[in-house]
Amino acid sequence: MTKRKVGLMTVNALALIKQLTALLTAGNQTVRLADKTGTRTVRQMIQLTCTLADDYQALVNRRMLAAARVVSRPIYERGVFLLFILHDHGESVSRAQLFYHSSRLRQYLWTRTICAHPDSFMALEPLASAFAAQDGQCWGQHHMSLASWLAQRIDDERTTFNALEQKAQYCDLASFGRDDRRKTWYRTDPEVWGHGPKISSIADVARFVLGDQHNYCHLVFYGLNSLFTHGYYLPEVLIKDITGTSFFVAGLLDAIVAAVFKEGHPTNKERRQFHHLHQQVMGLFKAPTVPQWPRSAHPERVVRGTDVAFMAQARATLDAYRWLRKEGRNQAARVLFRTLNEQWVSIRWIKAQPTNEAQRALFNRFVLTARLQLVRDVRRFVTAEQAETLTPVVETLTDTLVQAAIPVMNQRTLRRDKQHRNWLAIEQGPGKHARSFRAVERMVVPHGTFAYQYANGFHSVHAHGINLNLPFFMDDQQTPLFLLGDSAGMKINDQVVADLVSEVE
Repeated sequence: MTKRKVGLMTVNALALIKQLTALLTAGNQTVRLADKTGTRTVRQMIQLTCTLADDYQALVNRRMLAAARVVSRPIYERGVFLLFILHDHGESVSRAQLFYHSSRLRQYLWTRTICAHPDSFMALEPLASAFAAQDGQCWGQHHMSLASWLAQRIDDERTTFNALEQKAQYCDLASFGRDDRRKTWYRTDPEVWGHGPKISSIADVARFVLGDQHNYCHLVFYGLNSLFTHGYYLPEVLIKDITGTSFFVAGLLDAIVAAVFKEGHPTNKERRQFHHLHQQVMGLFKAPTVPQWPRSAHPERVVRGTDVAFMAQARATLDAYRWLRKEGRNQAARVLFRTLNEQWVSIRWIKAQPTNEAQRALFNRFVLTARLQLVRDVRRFVTAEQAETLTPVVETLTDTLVQAAIPVMNQRTLRRDKQHRNWLAIEQGPGKHARSFRAVERMVVPHGTFAYQYANGFHSVHAHGINLNLPFFMDDQQTPLFLLGDSAGMKINDQVVADLVSEVE
């Protein structure tokens, strides 16, 4: 397929995304479940899907393609969750309620984690003052600290979730195991429920609601696009290859509109319009969507100039974040915030190494880790014969990473790193030592403990499409809750970003 034809198909996909988003926005208010919480949950999910779809189009149109890929992932995750909720009319209320309480539980958990360590942000204003005021208010009203009050809310949410699950009987509560966050709220077990497939992961959900036995949609967003989400260095040919992602975003929206129209009350004009758009969406998938990637005779080599290219990618992420903030596109900015944090912490950790040789060695591990994950992901898209040709590439990259890690990683850490993703672990030799991203951020970023908890933890609900953008209140007077009460507030994000890029940008 020629570059011109690929470009035209991408433009066509973006036009379809725009029209499907408009239909979805119009149909949102007609959706009514037999429960107030369920209705509000589904409507918020639809609204946030439309918001991020619009942000995705805007980023692609501005050629901020890596940022667009990051924003596409929560569109996928929230999209398949929404399809799962609406898949069976008789179960939609129960599933919406489970999602609602799982979402609240996860946000309470991270807020309590932050509040349990106020020393980590006491030098940050106005955050410290806001916490002190609400902590004092909590002592006055409830005779306990804010962290203790949040612990009670966590127990309440988990108890409510468990009661809903026992009533619905989708699965045995014991199947959640150590999933205290109730992250896998969608679990179903036919041996308990009596029918339906066994669902234990988001991959199972996607396969079920999309009817895609190969799960290509999941592989695009949870595989390839996760490399963008986690801020890795990626080759330019992959960054520019936005076509497949745009196809699948359009396909997801198409499926969501169909589900919403089934639940709501579209006009005859809207039905005709959707039928026309649906035919065009189906036409997109007649084109090949195998991801582009750089083939190399020596995949284990990191060529000169790669470090400069990665810094350009990190600055592009920063530019995209600043543009989103300027335009008031704060939902997408929150999603990108987590990626920006991972990217710039990686840069600071590499630069923190004591010698140029050590910096180069760590950067090479960073690049090769991403390359290994990329080849593994690509291998899932191609034929068995093509996949066989990639096996030696995987073996070469794995061997190179192991050899590079031996001088700096403890044997126990190396054995546990079965996927060879822990590129940042340094436990031997001169300089600072760390074996986790949390430990690294604590060392190399101002207020690093808070920055990690806020960016990688608190904002994980945004990056994974779990948030509902609903306010949390402290009391019956609807006093906004610390961190959770102002869903539009972005001052803390901007402050963390300024710290991240200080002395590096």
